[in-house]
Amino acid sequence: MRRLVTVLLGVVLLAGCGVRPTPPVGGGDAPRGVAEGPTLYFLRGGSLVPVVRKIGKLGDYPTALRELFYGVAEGDPPGLTSALPTGGFGELTAGVTQRNTVEVRVLRGDGRPLTLSGAALDQIACTLSARHLAADRVYNVESVIVNEVPRRCPIGV
Repeated sequence: MRRLVTVLLGVVLLAGCGVRPTPPVGGGDAPRGVAEGPTLYFLRGGSLVPVVRKIGKLGDYPTALRELFYGVAEGDPPGLTSALPTGGFGELTAGVTQRNTVEVRVLRGDGRPLTLSGAALDQIACTLSARHLAADRVYNVESVIVNEVPRRCPIGV
């Protein structure tokens, strides 16, 4: 009996499970990354509107801010505006200073902090919150500090 079981087990193993080989199956292009680009927040009728700026990568915090400061670009949805001064800064730094806080310094050409309106601060806070969320899905940004002024995204990004 033991011999019969051993022979039957060997036949089953040699026969395989019935899956036939197939030619290679195409799977499309390889993934290029998590996002096509950072999500920037512009204004339409006074409301914040998200727009993905397709630059081929998510980029870091300064990259997202530079794209935001460039303003509305060709190909963005119509009717968008920005409260930020386009190209109006001399130096820009941004990074996570604590687990859920992003700190930004935007200086004018003469080295003094750039004065920004409340709407401009909202655009920055939402853009950096979205950038943080896209890169680190574990912790949301609780505070964005722009030139020592704390701000939270008012629409809960």
